[in-house]
Amino acid sequence: MAFLKWFGKALIAFVLATAILSGFAYVYSYDGIHHTNPTGATDYVWRPNEHIATMTEGFAWLKMDEAGFNNAGIPDTVDVLFMGSSHTDDLHFSADKNAAVLTGELTGRSVYNVGMSGHTIYRCLDNLPAALATYQPEEFVVLETDTVRLNVDRMNEVLNGTALPNPSYESGIVYYMQLIPAFKPMYKQLDVWMSLEEEEEEQSSESSEMPEEYLGVLKELLARAGQQAREAGVTLIVYYHPPEKLMPDGTVRYKTSKQYLTAFSEACEEAGIVFVNMTESFCRLYNTQHLLAHGFDNTQIGEGHLNANGHKVIAEVLSELINQREVR
Repeated sequence: MAFLKWFGKALIAFVLATAILSGFAYVYSYDGIHHTNPTGATDYVWRPNEHIATMTEGFAWLKMDEAGFNNAGIPDTVDVLFMGSSHTDDLHFSADKNAAVLTGELTGRSVYNVGMSGHTIYRCLDNLPAALATYQPEEFVVLETDTVRLNVDRMNEVLNGTALPNPSYESGIVYYMQLIPAFKPMYKQLDVWMSLEEEEEEQSSESSEMPEEYLGVLKELLARAGQQAREAGVTLIVYYHPPEKLMPDGTVRYKTSKQYLTAFSEACEEAGIVFVNMTESFCRLYNTQHLLAHGFDNTQIGEGHLNANGHKVIAEVLSELINQREVR
C-alpha cells in the first residue's frame, strides 16, 4: 500500500514536471515533428502549419506552411525553387529575412523554399528530379552547399540509386516521444551528438590528396543534375557558403581547399550549372560592415548556421545574377 501511494505521488510529480517543461520547451526550443514527404522532393517535411520555436541558436517563432515548409504560403506557380539544408530552411530568425524571401522581393519572382534540415547536397541532388516534377519551377532551381569537397562513396550512392533518405519516425517510442515537447530537445541533442561523431569519422578518413576517381564521379554527378535541370527547362544554380572562423587577431578565415574548389567550379561549368562562390561577398561583408555571415548573439561568434546578414548577402548576389540573366 505504501509503495502504491509513493508511486502515485511520483507519477503525479512526473506528469506535472513534464507538463511544465513541455510548456517551456514549446516556447524556447521546439522544432516540431516531421514525416515522410510523399512527393520525394525532400526526404521529409514538418507537419502542416507546424509551430517552430528557436531560442538556442538565434531567436524565432515560426509557423510552417500547409505543405510543412518555411514559407508564408504555397504559390500557384514557382519561378525559383530553393533547395538545401538547415542553412536554407532558416528556423533561426524571422522568415521574412531569409534568402528565398529576399530573392523574391529583389527579383519580383515567385520563390518557394523547400530547404529542410539534414538535406545536404547529396540529398538535394538525389531528390532533384522529384522536386522538379512536383513544383515545376519555370526559371531557376537554387541549391545550397556548405562544402565543395564531396565524398566519393556518397556521390556514388546518389548515382547508383542506393543513397538512403533521412528517416522519419512515424510510429514507435521515438514518434511518441516527439509528441511531448519536453522530450524533443533531448532526442534532438542525442541526434546532434551522433551526427557529429559521424562527421568526425568521415573527416578523419579523408586524406588531403584528391582520390584518383574523384573528378570523374564529381563530373558525372553534376552533369546528371545539369541535364535534369535542362530537361525541365530551368537553370540550376549552386551557391557555396564557406564556413568561417574569427581569428584572435580580428581577421576572418575561410577554410576552403583551392584544389577542390577549382574542381567543383569547373565541373559545374562543364555541366551547365551556374556556380556561385560566396567567399568574396562574405569577406566584403566583414571588411566593410564588420558583420559575419554565420552565428548569432546567443552562440559562438561566426559559428553555426547562416544568420540574417548571410542570407541578405546571398539574396543580393543571387538576385543580381538572376536579373542579369533575364536581361541577356
